[in-house]
Amino acid sequence: MKQSLQIFIAIIQSSHDPTTINQFKWPVNNHGWKLSKYDVSFPHSRDSIDGHCHINIGIHRSPAPCIRPITFKTIPHATPCPLADFIYISFNKMNYSISLSPNNPQFDSQHTGIEVSLPESPNSNTLLYQSLCIYNVHRASDEKSIPHGASVFHTSHLLLQIKVDHGDNIFGPLFGV
Repeated sequence: MKQSLQIFIAIIQSSHDPTTINQFKWPVNNHGWKLSKYDVSFPHSRDSIDGHCHINIGIHRSPAPCIRPITFKTIPHATPCPLADFIYISFNKMNYSISLSPNNPQFDSQHTGIEVSLPESPNSNTLLYQSLCIYNVHRASDEKSIPHGASVFHTSHLLLQIKVDHGDNIFGPLFGV
């Protein structure tokens, strides 16, 4: 049987289950593929997302007598833009907000039904190249142990990598600023 596929590229999110990835790599390596792995940091690429992924490139050994792993050239590290640079000014107004800041004297959790909690493990991170959750916002009916969809991030830092979720927390699969 002739092999028609000679190269593949797999982009693997950092949150992906490593067991599944290893179950994919083992048979691929044993069936004539040479794998090259490249780690990509989003902030080092000047992206405002605090996250990373892995790029795996597989080359089948059949097209050439000698196949070596690919050596990737890395781009120069660049300073990422903070989340504040991406806020659309026209929507950064009180009438579009879900809630006032808990530091605002007019914040009234009794009246709005919105409660605030601190992150489970307080983020003492002061690096601008990472995200910084300052608090979580919950409706009274929300499950408070699930911060996803309830986190409010500091605008001078990066944004946490968003995980697609169909949770019913106040921001859904999104975030607050």
